[in-house]
Amino acid sequence: MDEAADLATATGAAVCAPAPVDAVVEAEPVPDFDESAAAEAAAQPEHSEIQRPNGAVYSGQVLKGFATGRGIQKWPSGAVYDGDWVDDTMDGQGRLTTPDQAEYIGSWSESRQHGPGKYTAPDRGCYEGQWDAGKMHGKGSYKWPDGAVFEGEFSQGEKCGEGMLRYANGSRYEGSWLDSKQHGLGVFTTKDGRSRRGEWKDGTRSRWLDDVVPENPKRQPSAPACNFEIEQPDSEARNSLVAGSAERCVERCTRNCVLM
Repeated sequence: MDEAADLATATGAAVCAPAPVDAVVEAEPVPDFDESAAAEAAAQPEHSEIQRPNGAVYSGQVLKGFATGRGIQKWPSGAVYDGDWVDDTMDGQGRLTTPDQAEYIGSWSESRQHGPGKYTAPDRGCYEGQWDAGKMHGKGSYKWPDGAVFEGEFSQGEKCGEGMLRYANGSRYEGSWLDSKQHGLGVFTTKDGRSRRGEWKDGTRSRWLDDVVPENPKRQPSAPACNFEIEQPDSEARNSLVAGSAERCVERCTRNCVLM
């Protein structure tokens, strides 16, 4: 009888022999905690809805309680923005439509139009070009519903610098601008191609600087002096380019077209 059997006989207790070495089951190792993976998972925005104090409702990606990623916000007025967000601000690419059918599609920064973008006014006038902090700024073009087009430089929402305004009747002005008015040296060309250089101040021509310059060098003007006044647009407001309503961009106004 072996020692285990003797001990069981003496004590009356069952004694188990030790398990063979190859029967021992080892515990699975505990995996290391991946902090970077956990942080990345926590930083992923999730879809949610935010009720704004002003009654607007945001629906889209949310991170730490703020609209971040892609989302849509609707205001009580009927305005809708669909695009990119960063920390509750419109930032990136997006489209804004307003109840009066105005629309802006393009770049945003801190909830303002910034960078390249296209704006369509309620009267279907259209600006396409550069923006800065919510205003037309840099190179751009504005086309009015009647077919008139301005192409040139803008500064803080105003035509400023060098630019060309082509009227609906075919005549055009090319030259300097200041505060959305012709100011400085420029050339006025009639619809039949007769051109004359002049000087303008606050939207009004102060003097002609030379005689008629034909657009076609082979064609000579019928007279050394022409009545350019009758070639000007009929509207005095259009001739002087006085800015009109900030809401409808009338009379060649391009100011304050998009109001947030």
